[in-house]
Amino acid sequence: MSSSTTYTINPQDFSAAQRGDRNAYSRLVAATQRMVTSVALAQVRDLQLSEDIAQETFLQAWQRIAQMRSAGSFLPWLREVARNRAIDYLRTMRYRESAAADLPELADQVHAAGPAEVLSHAQDAALLAQALDEI
Repeated sequence: MSSSTTYTINPQDFSAAQRGDRNAYSRLVAATQRMVTSVALAQVRDLQLSEDIAQETFLQAWQRIAQMRSAGSFLPWLREVARNRAIDYLRTMRYRESAAADLPELADQVHAAGPAEVLSHAQDAALLAQALDEI
C-alpha cells in the first residue's frame, strides 16, 4: 500500500447502511478493510490479530452506523476505533503478563498465610481483574 492510497466511501452506500442495508455495509467494509487492518497492524504487529481487530471494528461500526451524522466522519471514526481496539488489546496483554509474573509472589504468600487468607486474596484479585477487563 502506497502512502498516496486514499480510501473513499460511497455516500449512497453509507446512507443505505445507516438504514440497515447489509449489502451496502458490505461494500463499505470492502472499501475500507485494508485501511482498518493496516491501522490495527501498525499497533499490534501481528497480521492475524490485526484481522481479528478489524473484524471487531467493523462489528462495532455496524452497530453504531445509524448514529453517525455524515459519511465524511465515517473513515476517521473507523480509523480511531481500530486504533483504540488495538491499543486496548495490547494493554490487556500487558496486564495479563504482569499478573502472570505475580504468580511466584502468590506462591510465597501461600506458605506465609493460611489457606482461607490466600483464597480471599485470590478472589479479590480475580474480582479486580474482572472489573478492569470490563472497563
